Amino acid sequence: VSLSGHLFDQFLINEALDIIEAAGGSFHMANCQVGQSTNAMSYLELEVGADDSAVLDDILDSLTSLANPTSGHGIIREKTDMVSLKIGRIQENDIEKRYNMRKKSMILILGAGRVCQPAAELLASIGSISSGEWLNSCMETEFQENNYVEVIVASLYLKDAEEIIEGIPNATAVQLDVMDYRSLCKYVSQVEVVISLLPPSCHSTIADACIKLKRHLITASYVDDSMSKLDEAAKSAGIAIIGEMGLDPGIDHMMAMKMINQAHVRGGRIKSFTSYCGGIPSPAAANNPLAYKFSWNPAGAIRSGRNPATYRYNGEILHVDGENLYDSAISLRIPDLPAFALECLPNRDSLIYGDLYGIGHEAATIFRGTLRYEGMISA
Repeated sequence: VSLSGHLFDQFLINEALDIIEAAGGSFHMANCQVGQSTNAMSYLELEVGADDSAVLDDILDSLTSLANPTSGHGIIREKTDMVSLKIGRIQENDIEKRYNMRKKSMILILGAGRVCQPAAELLASIGSISSGEWLNSCMETEFQENNYVEVIVASLYLKDAEEIIEGIPNATAVQLDVMDYRSLCKYVSQVEVVISLLPPSCHSTIADACIKLKRHLITASYVDDSMSKLDEAAKSAGIAIIGEMGLDPGIDHMMAMKMINQAHVRGGRIKSFTSYCGGIPSPAAANNPLAYKFSWNPAGAIRSGRNPATYRYNGEILHVDGENLYDSAISLRIPDLPAFALECLPNRDSLIYGDLYGIGHEAATIFRGTLRYEGMISA
């Protein structure tokens, strides 16, 4: 199945993949060419599969209707947003050929905390397929099909890294003090991507090594001034340094931008933006005085409760000093989950995200909040 047109800015690709998944089908992205300007069209080829021929026929009919301006989707599309169909069989020898053409990628994870193990497991599993899974692998992403990943987990204490990689294929544990710049560069030079799970104070040193050796860097931490200043150097080196790629900040940004972009595409404006996020344990596990479990640096978690906060509410800019942050907590209840007794703290400077999200000029309220169970603040 080939699709061409303004696939991304009109969310046509999202609708097409939703149709396939909702019907119980599967897909493999065989070719994708993204338009490089507002007026340029994008092109996508999908190999669509289903266990039942009737299901496959329904999927193809729905995809064809998606391109029809009178299909009832509520959006009139240009004639360039057409869906053309190509149906063929995937031969097993083609699948084996693709499998054998895979290339190795290497990723360095710095830090062996609680979030390291699931990251290492996921990355090391990419490309680790058996012959019986060839067909399924062809329905995965292009990266998974053509690559397999080796992971290096580095920690100040070798024992911690060894515990992380236990039972994980394609993973190696090493001892590394990132303040030893020569040793840091030694391991950074061996990989394509570095993921830093270390405290923010370490990131500028790591970023400097990545820029020097032209290796990409990903962190889950907020982008501070020291990292922002490296923007031009990273661009000159031809690498990406991507911060705020965790839950909060990270996934919340992606969800926010998806909703904001959808509203703007439909000609809407954002009058108020409020985002709540928090890595809280399940109620059964919230069994200590804090009703909280540390999945990251405990000292960092405590210090976050002393960060000053700024936000806009009904057009008025409000500022909370770090020493008064806990006192500013407000009770929050979720209508569909009344048993959850939560408290909300303003989360750092919300106003900078108004500009980054493209809503600073239109939203009277811009607020990002951190959620905790009721009682943690007073504890």
